[in-house]
Amino acid sequence: MKIEVTLGGAFTRYMPEGSNGNRFIFDAGASAGASVGASAAASEGKNVMADTDSDTPVNLAELLDCLGIDSGQPLLTLLNGSVIQVDAYTTTQLADDDKLALMPPITAG
Repeated sequence: MKIEVTLGGAFTRYMPEGSNGNRFIFDAGASAGASVGASAAASEGKNVMADTDSDTPVNLAELLDCLGIDSGQPLLTLLNGSVIQVDAYTTTQLADDDKLALMPPITAG
């Protein structure tokens, strides 16, 4: 299962090592033994692989954990264009070709 992840603002610090830009592919169906975490980038810095079976569902909280992002911090989360609230992270199952955007919340004042 591959999920396109876009990180905005200060969250670009969670980009896989060696990545350019603010977008990468999170591969939750990587073969067993693959590394977990933001430093698990492929040689081109585009893929982050999780040590899960391709048939095992991954929820949003698990993906954030793999990236090292604390879900308790202020975070604007968009999944396929829809805002996901913090209390739904553990129940929001991700699917192949999902598009996830993570960024600091928008503030005005």
